[in-house]
Amino acid sequence: MANTIADRLEFRPEVGHDYLFTGREGKPLSIKGIVRAFELVKRRVGLVREGVTLHTLRHTFATMLPQEGCDLVSIKEMLGHADLATTSIYLHVCAPHLQAGVALRPLGG
Repeated sequence: MANTIADRLEFRPEVGHDYLFTGREGKPLSIKGIVRAFELVKRRVGLVREGVTLHTLRHTFATMLPQEGCDLVSIKEMLGHADLATTSIYLHVCAPHLQAGVALRPLGG
């Protein structure tokens, strides 16, 4: 994924901000613009499955991060949450994964 982002940044117009997605004038895309682009890509690739939204994509991303060892504070920052309690909802999804990890530790049993 890092290579994909690097590729995108290489071809993005020269801008004075760190936003990944920009419009034609180099300004950051609004939420509305990002949703429009996402829907366009879905149509182009023929993805017609109901329930595939930017929110489900974001949720899937956030759910996978703790399973890959990412800490909750980093996930909070990536998602832009103000409160760590909001981010903690992603921990329940990976509880079996965490329990298996604890079992591997010397004090785990």
